[in-house]
Amino acid sequence: MASPTGADCAALLLDTIPPLMRALRREASEGNAAELSVLQFRTLSYLSRNDGAALGEIAGTFDLSPPTLSKTVDGLVRRGLVRRASPDEDRRRLSLSLTREGRDLTAQVRRRIQGRLAVRFDELSAAQRSTVHEALQALTEVFATPKATA
Repeated sequence: MASPTGADCAALLLDTIPPLMRALRREASEGNAAELSVLQFRTLSYLSRNDGAALGEIAGTFDLSPPTLSKTVDGLVRRGLVRRASPDEDRRRLSLSLTREGRDLTAQVRRRIQGRLAVRFDELSAAQRSTVHEALQALTEVFATPKATA
């Protein structure tokens, strides 16, 4: 069998993403004692990796409008999971960061989702898990930095 082309990989990825996202949403919502929406969890996760991010930066990453994301952030602020701050050097820019409660909750939910996904991956053979792991590492490298499109 010939080696798959980039187009073959792209087609398979496009076919794989919808069921994968459904599984992630299902795992995120089952047993969700914190009652976080997927968007709330994604926002908390983003802030756990990008402390001090601006609303527009997060909205752009999620392909949402700032007003849409603002409602989500408002709810997280009201719950005491996110804090807004204005850096002294630019009072117009609001930076967002997790509170201690936000960090703890994000870690807790992430551990729960990761544990539930691990059960699914454990259904694969060791060789299949190795292949999946290598492929995910490659995808992370390829898509970690967005490429400019012509």
